[in-house]
Amino acid sequence: SGSRRVGLHCPTCLSTEADKMPMAGDPGVAFGMTIGAGMCTTLGAALAFCVPIENKRFLAVSLGIAAGVMVYVSLVEIFFKSLGALSDEWCPEREVGELCPKAYGATTGFFLRGAGA
Repeated sequence: SGSRRVGLHCPTCLSTEADKMPMAGDPGVAFGMTIGAGMCTTLGAALAFCVPIENKRFLAVSLGIAAGVMVYVSLVEIFFKSLGALSDEWCPEREVGELCPKAYGATTGFFLRGAGA
């Protein structure tokens, strides 16, 4: 057949059936998560004004947590995009959502090698 399987990382990039697929997700949930993120930012800013300026430990812990979350989110996003790309390349016969062991092992190895482990 002329259609390709849907990839893990970008269903609309690889599928010729993308026009037939309904839009995934719930806008209400997305809007609620955006509001929640904004409220967390507001709470963090309020805490910064409530803590004495001399408290360097609070500032260090807060910045460390924020940096850790940002790095984690970035790396997880990159990991799954590369897993999807390698799965599409190395296991084109797999079913949608099926794990490609070669791609998973390679992605994990590249990730750890890049992290310096």
